[in-house]
Amino acid sequence: MIYLIITFSILLYTTAINLVQDKKCTCNQIVNQQACQLNQNCLWNNTSCQNKSCSEIYYKSQCINNLGCFFNNSANSCQKLTNCNQINTTSTSDCASQSKYCGLYNTTSKECYSLTITACSSYTVQQECLYSNQDQLCYWTNSQCQDFNCQFLGNQSQCNLYSIYCTWDFNNTQCIAATCDNKPTSECTFVLQKQSSQNQTTLQPCFIDQSKKPALCRDATVSDLSPFECTLNTFNYATWNDESLETGSCQYCYAYLINILSLALLIMIQ
Repeated sequence: MIYLIITFSILLYTTAINLVQDKKCTCNQIVNQQACQLNQNCLWNNTSCQNKSCSEIYYKSQCINNLGCFFNNSANSCQKLTNCNQINTTSTSDCASQSKYCGLYNTTSKECYSLTITACSSYTVQQECLYSNQDQLCYWTNSQCQDFNCQFLGNQSQCNLYSIYCTWDFNNTQCIAATCDNKPTSECTFVLQKQSSQNQTTLQPCFIDQSKKPALCRDATVSDLSPFECTLNTFNYATWNDESLETGSCQYCYAYLINILSLALLIMIQ
């Protein structure tokens, strides 16, 4: 029985850890007003953080990045999205200008569509290989799609386009994978790191280490982050867990799931 409990506990914990890769904080997980206001998809309503309806989103960039909305160019307004074929357009650029998640155009069906995320090597169409709006990152070369590598980018201008993944090494004049250590303090928020073997992208928060002279950008744990940094430096994967900014701490939102699963485990043991 003890063995079964331990095994079950490990499985639950592993499930929760895996979820953090593709699940940002939802509005109802945010308990702090300031943290709610930092999330573009949320709205503080007197005592709680709630999802904005599409009609409450007034900026086009916010609208097209919201999974449940699209920006209707004809009506010049943000509207609810239930299916990509709602978008009336004739090209990939028009699709992408109205929705991040329906940003590709099928020339046969004459409709926008959403990318099915898979291994880079599985893509045979260049526009799907290079489409990164759904957090996929691949590289097209020699008519083949392969895993992205910063060293594929041959100059500083290209490298700068992928600044959350890559950084330009002036000493060796090449584009290399970004780390907090090689980021200037002006860009010290977070870096994304592609794990090719697992086809996943991981997030590393950063913070400015003021104890160094001059100050340096360093790897951060969530315990290093202030209430303001908690949201911005984790790309909305963490939130401040108290209504007050004076108390509480920064916490990954998957930790809520861990707590629920732990409670379920205790009930099982009893």
